[in-house]
Amino acid sequence: MDREKFDTIFLDATVIDVDLSQWDLRIRLVIVALEETDVLEGRRLPIYAVDFVEASELHCLFQHWDVARKFSPEGHFQWSVYEVSVSEGADLYVISLSSSPQFPVTTIRCKDVEISPIDHSVLDMVNPGWSQPRQPLARPGILELAEKCRRDPRS
Repeated sequence: MDREKFDTIFLDATVIDVDLSQWDLRIRLVIVALEETDVLEGRRLPIYAVDFVEASELHCLFQHWDVARKFSPEGHFQWSVYEVSVSEGADLYVISLSSSPQFPVTTIRCKDVEISPIDHSVLDMVNPGWSQPRQPLARPGILELAEKCRRDPRS
């Protein structure tokens, strides 16, 4: 794991996708790095794929229900992370990602962490408008994708 890059990304980050499609190899979080402003892409904040390689545990504690209704009655919350705990063992990392109480606390146990940049055009192509306020995660769910295909068979 590139610990310096990891810590920089998670100084203040927003989770925009949780990818379990290759759960037997890795768990991927797609992150907008809010504090890494020195690498702006066309005035847009950088996006990274953070792969938790050979993950053996994933735990999420969701504690936002009362707050979500109060502060975001229409739309969705942004999933914020700015508190990170990393414990290193023999060939093992235990990583906890959290922030204030209305956001998920995520704990992942894995063998390694790999970080790679993602171009904004990828997300713009998959889900135009993903970066607008009060949107859900950047990638639609399978049922939402199916509905989109029914409405527009060309997509």
